[in-house]
Amino acid sequence: MSLRRFIAVASLAALLSPLSITAQQMPQLGETMEVSIVNVDVVVTDKSGNRVHGLTKNDFEILENGKRQAISNFSEYASGVERSAAAAGGEGQEAPRRQPRTVVLFVERMPLRPQQADAFFGAIREFLENAAQPGDRVTLVDWSPANAEHIELAGDVASIGPRLEELSKAAQQPQPDAVESTRQETIRLVHAEERAQNLMRQGSAHSEFGGRGAGNGNKRTMTIAKMEEAIDGMSPTVLPMLTAFNEMQRRVHAINSTIASMGAGEGRKILLLATRRFGEVAGAEYEYVTGRTHLQNEVRNQFGTERLTKSVIANANANGVSIYPLYVPGLAITLNDTSNEDPMPFPAENYVLQNESSNLNRVADRTGGVAAFAVKDIVALLPQISSDASDYYSLAYRVNEKREDRERNLTVRVKNPDLHVRSRSAFVEKSDETRMRDRITAALFTEPIDSAIKLTAQAGARTQSGKTSVVPVEVRIPIIGLTAIPQNGKYVGAFSVYVGSAADLDEVSEITHKTQPFEFKESDLQKASAGYFTYTVDVQVNAKTKTVAVGVLDEVSKAVGLARLNVAR
Repeated sequence: MSLRRFIAVASLAALLSPLSITAQQMPQLGETMEVSIVNVDVVVTDKSGNRVHGLTKNDFEILENGKRQAISNFSEYASGVERSAAAAGGEGQEAPRRQPRTVVLFVERMPLRPQQADAFFGAIREFLENAAQPGDRVTLVDWSPANAEHIELAGDVASIGPRLEELSKAAQQPQPDAVESTRQETIRLVHAEERAQNLMRQGSAHSEFGGRGAGNGNKRTMTIAKMEEAIDGMSPTVLPMLTAFNEMQRRVHAINSTIASMGAGEGRKILLLATRRFGEVAGAEYEYVTGRTHLQNEVRNQFGTERLTKSVIANANANGVSIYPLYVPGLAITLNDTSNEDPMPFPAENYVLQNESSNLNRVADRTGGVAAFAVKDIVALLPQISSDASDYYSLAYRVNEKREDRERNLTVRVKNPDLHVRSRSAFVEKSDETRMRDRITAALFTEPIDSAIKLTAQAGARTQSGKTSVVPVEVRIPIIGLTAIPQNGKYVGAFSVYVGSAADLDEVSEITHKTQPFEFKESDLQKASAGYFTYTVDVQVNAKTKTVAVGVLDEVSKAVGLARLNVAR
């Protein structure tokens, strides 16, 4: 029987259906247990915060879930004049060659005073110009709840200057302040309650609230208790807090997409996270400016961000990304401005900062980064971040993997108790499916770095399908890029096709996939090697969708092919 070209046609709904091949049917090269190398980047400082150089492998311990691991690889990376003094692998050995780095600046648009904006963006520009070197991958993410833009600089750091200047000017423009609006509304309600209580005392409250005057002998029907209950029901914080929680979800989605896009990078991976709202409780600032100093359990349960925060930490650790949170506003003195006619009689800004700092410090501590609050501290921290990207120890150990999406706790220690270690706190054993989902997310925003399977893809014209549009995508998979195993006079194999789309970093579709087995006679091997499989899929998109990413995973060899398509109107 002659080889015929296989054509797979599927809709997005079909991709969600059960796989057409079982795990028992899947062709395998051997045992599923794999030996992998886990790399851990480590920064070591003394009690004064000074960088410590010259340590050797024997000075370190790595514990996985509390069990000590044998260090299989060890290097010290150092920059500039420090390189000659760094003992990478022992006396007489050269220091390791500098690794390329991935540096991402995630900037949330926020209102800043002119001095803050000029100092912050000026320091960021200087940091990037000094820290980035040829071969590094540098990216700027410009994010707001209404829009997100992912800008690859491709080594041209000088081009970031005008964009940072634009962000600085935008931050200095007058912007509506929802927190201040809530504060003013609270003051209005407080004054309304005081006015009502005064009227009650004067015997005219019933008249004020729509009844006949108290002087005619009618009983007053609006008591102070009922009035307070009505005013409590008019709390101005509910809707803004819901909005803040929804924005937190979008913010976290964008951050996680950014982290996934960094996963394919080599060497040190640094994420500078400049945000103003990443607190333990989303929208807590609205409660604080109304005079509350303690958040009720119901509020914490409804608007708590623990689950979202854990997802960022886990994602960063899984991709080897160190996060450096930068809380640019510092103490938001506008929340307690004494020039206001009705200032709040307590330091609300302190509670806001505590809500933000406790969460951002947690993110930094768990991912091996450092947090800074207020522009002055950020400016002082940036040189340290630059040093963290260049001067560090790289440790590795071998691990047996079943690729079951298990998280393992990591602890790195030095034998000298006077030294301090910073590193990520976990390693995630990713499944093949999770790895592919990360690759697809990365491909949606950056050009794929490496594709062992040289597939090609093209998108057709959009067509309307009900309330959504459909973009037909055709993928051509060269058979020579796939691995087939001889069985009973045939060659058998299988591949999976993954598809995803995105409008912005915080608006990424579900990534779907389907697995397709194939086979052909041994006599058709030469002919098959020159052919290809064609896979077509209808991708549902909306008006804002910009990119579609397609990935192919060879289920036998685990080789990968990726393609990115621009489908913006």
